Amino acid sequence: MHPPAADPGLIKLLLLVTFFLHIAAVNCLLGGALLAGIARLCSRSSSLYARLSSDLAGLLPFLLVATFTLGLAPLLFAQVLYGQALHASSVIIAWPWLLVLILLLLACYSLYFTASRTGKLKAPGTYLVVFLLLLAAIAFTFTTNISLMQASPQWADRYQADVTMREMSREDAALLPRF
Repeated sequence: MHPPAADPGLIKLLLLVTFFLHIAAVNCLLGGALLAGIARLCSRSSSLYARLSSDLAGLLPFLLVATFTLGLAPLLFAQVLYGQALHASSVIIAWPWLLVLILLLLACYSLYFTASRTGKLKAPGTYLVVFLLLLAAIAFTFTTNISLMQASPQWADRYQADVTMREMSREDAALLPRF
């Protein structure tokens, strides 16, 4: 006896709702990181900016965990709905796709160094810039994977040619605006 199949309409609805929650958390994370960075730049002129930067930097690790947690559900729903396409595109960009976990780990470390209150760090703002760059690299990898999912007629050619992400971004005119 097989369990009843889930309604695709319900799965799409759950995908959209959970993706919206993930994007809301991403906006809070990126906005908080940018505001913490700007406040850190202005902290020389006022102690109020230094406190704002410190308080925001202390919240950022929690926002990162919320963003990561809320991002898992839409990824799982996308795998249920578009499993073959998602897996095929992930195989084609295998190394960058596998690097997402390492980049995320490095982003976590840079964010924790930014939020560190020990005072031993010489340039905590540098870690914040590194964090933002790592998040941009992760977002670009996900955008590339989703763009490649939609280009199924090109899969065999790209797999045979071993096209890198850099070359793919030149070929797909919609990739950068989508990013």
